Amino acid sequence: MLKTNRLLAFFLPWTICLGGCVSSVTSPGLKAPRASMSDVPDHPYQEDWLRPSADLARRLRDQGARLPYLHSPQEKYDLVAWFANQGEVAYPLLLKTVAEGGAEAASLALAALASTRDARLLPVLDSIPFPGPEAGLLRLERARCHMVLGDWNHISVLIEGLAAERPLVRGMCVQALRETTHMKFGFEPQGDKQAREEAIEGWRTWSEARSGDANQQG
Repeated sequence: MLKTNRLLAFFLPWTICLGGCVSSVTSPGLKAPRASMSDVPDHPYQEDWLRPSADLARRLRDQGARLPYLHSPQEKYDLVAWFANQGEVAYPLLLKTVAEGGAEAASLALAALASTRDARLLPVLDSIPFPGPEAGLLRLERARCHMVLGDWNHISVLIEGLAAERPLVRGMCVQALRETTHMKFGFEPQGDKQAREEAIEGWRTWSEARSGDANQQG
């Protein structure tokens, strides 16, 4: 049974809940390499974030090297929670993972960043290309991260996710939308198709009206 902290439960990486990797399956025989102090130069995403001590920097790199190689849901959750608890000293590594890591590692990094609720991350995230439709769950995870941090520019990605084939994906999209917007529109992931389509149209109409109001105010 997955043991979680109630406050972090909402930020469970979707790959945990869906029981698989974002876009591929990692061989169980692979083990994470141990990073040395000389393996990674100063991060391009260091910005003005607090810098870790030498010992913590080594631990961050060692834990970061594990991200693509985790298999059990508990391992993934625990590492996301660990990174989130480190605060901004972990931001450069997590941002670099979002920008350059594989889909699985990037998804976990996004979940950790979202759990901080630190809106200062948004300008840096905006500098990292947003995943295209072919990215699947990673694209949804990225949209959720932006929403949680206060950037609703990618809300349409989550709304379109309500039409996903898998009920669990639909459920996670509507959960993210409800948690961030506090709106519902009667969408039920397991509901009949017509009812779901009507609810999705409600989400679209509301989002477009909200966007129009924001443009007029701007």
